[in-house]
Amino acid sequence: MARFNLEFSNKSFKEYLYWQNYDRKTSKKINKLLNELIRTPFDGEGKPEPLQSNLSGMWSRRINKKDRLVYIVLKDRIQIVQMKYHY
Repeated sequence: MARFNLEFSNKSFKEYLYWQNYDRKTSKKINKLLNELIRTPFDGEGKPEPLQSNLSGMWSRRINKKDRLVYIVLKDRIQIVQMKYHY
């Protein structure tokens, strides 16, 4: 089973820090999604789905009702694009 490295954009890292500081429940959910993501980027919790149109090539997982974890799967790493709000 392949394991990917995570790479955060500046925006997504700021959003990650926001959740860590202001919402422990959501923070735990995000950490769980990220741990699963490095093992199985296309399956699992959060209903992973490929995005379309101008976001083609990106994937999304549900964090909660209004927030999504958006990422791009590259050859050896996963680039986290955002983890706050809906794409």
